[in-house]
Amino acid sequence: MAVVDTWDGANRRIYLASGVTEFHPIDDIYREYRNARANDESFRVWEPFMVAIGHEPKGGGKFTSRYLLLLDDGDIGQVKIIAFDEGGTIQVTGEVLCENQTDPFDISGLVNPMVIRYTPPDTEIIELGTSGLTPGESAKLDDIHGWSYLAHVWNKIALFGAKITHRSTDAAGGVPGTIEVYDPDTDALVGTGDIYESADKSTGYRGR
Repeated sequence: MAVVDTWDGANRRIYLASGVTEFHPIDDIYREYRNARANDESFRVWEPFMVAIGHEPKGGGKFTSRYLLLLDDGDIGQVKIIAFDEGGTIQVTGEVLCENQTDPFDISGLVNPMVIRYTPPDTEIIELGTSGLTPGESAKLDDIHGWSYLAHVWNKIALFGAKITHRSTDAAGGVPGTIEVYDPDTDALVGTGDIYESADKSTGYRGR
């Protein structure tokens, strides 16, 4: 079943077919786009709509993740995807981005409610051994990694949490090693945690 019903070159819009509830940006959208460009001469007169990025070899049979980038030609504008106006849910099983960093879907003209859900691409996890380390060195490395990872998590909360910022109480004269997370709208404290830069907990995490 085709995912795309119409390619609107003049307005740089991709209209999905009726009944589409799931698609992969590259395996479906990009593949159909390539076929349309190859077989429809009238579509080739328009500026390119998209590029597929990624899948670069990393060695050992491994590759980088793939994503679809919808292009902005700077004249007519940014390519957008428009769902068929029948309501429901569409599951996007991969990553699709816009060159101008806006949402890839344009639902402004839809009458029926449409929910777009994204399933992020799989992330490769590589487990490294402790080759050549003594048991004590290995334990120390694990300890350092654990605290570093905790600091990383708190930074992620600060940067990408739902309207949440963080303050290191070191900078405010508080208890060393304590991170406080505040809601910027109400300035209410929503969480605390003790994070250290050293495995022996002698140096408080300073929010680097």
